[in-house]
Amino acid sequence: MLKVIATLAATVTWTMYGPGPYVTKGMGTVFNLDKMIGADFEAGLAALKAVAGQ
Repeated sequence: MLKVIATLAATVTWTMYGPGPYVTKGMGTVFNLDKMIGADFEAGLAALKAVAGQ
């Protein structure tokens, strides 16, 4: 007996982009932007995972 199990997978890349004026670039060197907005990215990915799992 041959049992075939198919799985589907996807890779999601979550990015933030847009114009980066000098002030924003300067903030990136002084502040840890990943720490500041990382929780928002994690919450968004969790919501995406919940929807994709339905």
